[in-house]
Amino acid sequence: MGLNPVPVPPDVFALDAHSLRYGHFHRNGGGVDLETYRVTEVDKDLFAAGPLGGPMHDPEVLRSLLSALQDSLEQPITEASIVLPDAWMRLAFVEAEDLPKGSVARDEILRWKLQRMVPFRVEELRLQGIEAKEVASNGTIRRLLIGFALETLLRQIEGAFADRGIQLGLITNDSLGCLSAAGDALRDVELGAVTYVSGAGYSLTFVLRGEPILQRFKALPQLAGDEPSAQLVKRDLKLTELYLREKLTTHSLGRVLLVSPPEIEERWLGWLSDAFDQPAHLLKREHVPLTLPAAVSSIHDVGPLFGAARMVVR
Repeated sequence: MGLNPVPVPPDVFALDAHSLRYGHFHRNGGGVDLETYRVTEVDKDLFAAGPLGGPMHDPEVLRSLLSALQDSLEQPITEASIVLPDAWMRLAFVEAEDLPKGSVARDEILRWKLQRMVPFRVEELRLQGIEAKEVASNGTIRRLLIGFALETLLRQIEGAFADRGIQLGLITNDSLGCLSAAGDALRDVELGAVTYVSGAGYSLTFVLRGEPILQRFKALPQLAGDEPSAQLVKRDLKLTELYLREKLTTHSLGRVLLVSPPEIEERWLGWLSDAFDQPAHLLKREHVPLTLPAAVSSIHDVGPLFGAARMVVR
């Protein structure tokens, strides 16, 4: 009757401008096994450039990549989840005193609120809002977490998968995937944070008793050693810490986790530790209930996929 949470399918894809990744996860008691993992390079010119990504120049290219992947697998894939970059699927928190019950009217209100916050044409976006935890008591004001992405891009991606017989039932992003993956590591922390770093930028997601309350994404392509970029990161992290301290006067940050490419882990651990005045910690394999193949050494690439695989649909 739809009263109980339903686990998502065990097949998860992750797509960005550089690669198409696929993982098949098997629930094993209290843990999860990554039984199959594939990575396929994507042509650098497949996607148009833009602040929210851009549509594919030729969707047939993605269909061909999916076809080749399906041919390499023993079991067919009919249902799956997909993880998109934070730059393509953004998150924002909005406040509202009241929202209409009808989906169309509710959508119009959310778009109106969102257009005052972001420099994007909201009529070109697909968005969804869910109830979010209140940061402080504010009477009748409700907080909502909105996820939004380009409708054209999502339709192209869904269409390419549908043409290969795969229904995408869940679309999420790297930040939410990592937050789900880090759930066990934050279970005993009232206020925690997960930082996800990629080649295109970084995101900070703060959670209060397991639920997201603040999310910041910063597009910054050069994160490996460029000094001006490093100074920009340090300044942004410190501003985030000050904002968090002003908003949450009754809570202190208990744990800061990092998911990063291995080659820049130490640099980011230092930046985060300095900004939040406490040691930051890597999210490691031993922190998540996931068994990885020997060929997979880093949680960075598979963490968002694992997090998506352990989500449920309510």
